[in-house]
Amino acid sequence: MKNRKIFECVEAFALAILLIYLGFQHFTVLSESHIKQLHLKFGMEQLYLIEQRYYAAYGTYFDPTDDSWGLNWSWMDYHDWEIRLDDSLFWIVVSSDLNNDGRIGIWAMDQTSPVLISLSDD
Repeated sequence: MKNRKIFECVEAFALAILLIYLGFQHFTVLSESHIKQLHLKFGMEQLYLIEQRYYAAYGTYFDPTDDSWGLNWSWMDYHDWEIRLDDSLFWIVVSSDLNNDGRIGIWAMDQTSPVLISLSDD
């Protein structure tokens, strides 16, 4: 009887370890859409910093979609962009279907903060 109780405890412990392992395997892997969203977020933060640096040097913002700058923004090719520039402000709206579900996500950023604001979840 005592051996059976020990076996049940070991069996329950083994099942708990297996479930924890499977949970880690499932929840620690980033999905492709999450990776795309991270690329977008970090690319936009980089763009914000470049815009701020350019504004500090020249007193105006530049258009990152303008090919004459010679910038290779390959990550921008996967998204639709609406960029509004003025001498003292910029507003960038990005729309994209990151997870290919047919719903378009929309994000925005302006000169006040590098934080990408989600206007519509993908």
